[in-house]
Amino acid sequence: MDANRAWMLVCSVKPKNLAAPISGSGTLLRHSARVTFKNFGQSPAKIKGYRFELQIGDSMEEPPNFPIVQEFHIVKDAYVIPPGDPFAFDALLNGDQAIISSQDIVALQKMEKYLWLCGYVGYYDAFKRGPFETLVCQLYLVPPRSPSDEFVVVAGPPGCNECS
Repeated sequence: MDANRAWMLVCSVKPKNLAAPISGSGTLLRHSARVTFKNFGQSPAKIKGYRFELQIGDSMEEPPNFPIVQEFHIVKDAYVIPPGDPFAFDALLNGDQAIISSQDIVALQKMEKYLWLCGYVGYYDAFKRGPFETLVCQLYLVPPRSPSDEFVVVAGPPGCNECS
């Protein structure tokens, strides 16, 4: 392992409003997750592309559409992340929607459906070594009772949670 290069790894995932159904009062809650990476290497990382999204699927074993890494957003002016610094991305449902239906919330709480966080970040280091990539696939278990019960687990098929 080359400790001198940049290493972008997930350090936290913070779901927002995922356990709450949509209010009947006309107020819509935006359902999302904030994924924070940190550069654990000794060289700055230059982000070349990324994509993160939430997906609702029928399987607890794998997400419905993990090949999203083939459709990542290219960054024109690369974000530069110094060693030790965090960098956050927002993940929305299926990449563009922000609302999970009340029916899906109930199905998620009953574990009839499953909520996945899938993503990709591609980067170079300051010495133009790379490209490197980090693939993320995590299963979010929606609590039936209170948001304090929620948690995210690393999951998915082989090759999902890797860094190269």
